Amino acid sequence: MMIRKTIAFVLAGGKKPSLDILSSKRAKAAIPYGSIYRVIDFALSNLMHSEVSHVGVLTQYKPESLMDHIGDGEAWDWQGRSRGIKILPPFQRQENSDWYKGTADAIYQNMNFIIDHDPKIVMAVSGDHIYHLDYRQVIQHHCDNDADITVVVKRMPDASPGKFGMVSFDQNFRITGYEEKPDTVTSEYISLGIYLFKTDILLPLLVQDAAQKSSHDIGRNLISPSITSGRVYAYPFEGPWFYLGDVRAFWEANMELLKDDPVIALSKWGIETNLLEGNIANLPPTRFRGTGSAQKCRLANGCLIEGTAVNSIIFPGVTIHRGSHVDNSIVMNNVVVGEGTRLNEVIVDKDVIIGQNVSAGLGENIANADFPEFFSSGISVFAKGVRIASGTKIGKNVLVSTDITTEDQIITSGSNWGALS
Repeated sequence: MMIRKTIAFVLAGGKKPSLDILSSKRAKAAIPYGSIYRVIDFALSNLMHSEVSHVGVLTQYKPESLMDHIGDGEAWDWQGRSRGIKILPPFQRQENSDWYKGTADAIYQNMNFIIDHDPKIVMAVSGDHIYHLDYRQVIQHHCDNDADITVVVKRMPDASPGKFGMVSFDQNFRITGYEEKPDTVTSEYISLGIYLFKTDILLPLLVQDAAQKSSHDIGRNLISPSITSGRVYAYPFEGPWFYLGDVRAFWEANMELLKDDPVIALSKWGIETNLLEGNIANLPPTRFRGTGSAQKCRLANGCLIEGTAVNSIIFPGVTIHRGSHVDNSIVMNNVVVGEGTRLNEVIVDKDVIIGQNVSAGLGENIANADFPEFFSSGISVFAKGVRIASGTKIGKNVLVSTDITTEDQIITSGSNWGALS
């Protein structure tokens, strides 16, 4: 089977400016999701179920979270003589080590991983999208068309061409045009950042690109020039797919899990995660004390609920003290919500401690003054590990990146607390 002759790279090194407050201390693919998962779990689980036996994770920015999460790959069954997963940051190279200059350069710097496994097909998949796909179907499509390159595509979910590579193809799925993030709409299909290459086509393309001054991008510098000279095909994907392009998209992808019939079917899709990380597997069931309650929530183990949580994603180890209300929010691991506090449409990163009688996410919906293009939907975000003093009042579209130590501080909608990159 051709699947036995396929290896994969997971592109997991990126940092997204529109998600900066959540990815300032981790790679975007390592952002926690859905109470016990991380975003990269979708790509890893898809590869596992598709029986891809050798995977390299290309990570660069803040790789520690990904390294801790992936570990030895046991959670996805990548152990044994015939299976394995390897973290591939640029500093592991012995000679000419350099930061990855782009997605194509990341693979180029790890060509030995390809040569050592001697595959017929090399896959590259983005590690920061939420979807379910059996890659074996794509591999079969690739082989049936004797394709040099295959690009997984989808009808464009919105009219924002500047976000995506845009792909045109004929009735036989042969790609006739590819433009990386054009200013205007050039096709109704976009690239999903999932690529298949014949190995004997990919290796010379990588060497050629490395010798040129370019952005070293897979779409722009490997695929686009190959359309006229090679056999480049599209594989249309029709399932649900979530692009976490900004805070609103991340919030909506989490809230989807709370619907009566969510299109993100974690159990049906078989999404696996590393439950040993952070000792999640050994946490006791969530406890409710006094009048504590949770309605239409996704609750992880290890929580203490004395207040009220409604329509929210609650991660392991969260404490919500009595008299507090958490509504329409995402509250990550080990957060403490003080007595009498009210949160509405707030994303709270890990290890945050919120004092008593704090209010956040309330007031007028004013776009963020520094990042209006990214933060205008009303969601406020607290960065990992910050401390919020009692009595603080925080409006909408506020980014809190450092401690608030003065009690009764007022932070109006659309402003920021702390320096943001």
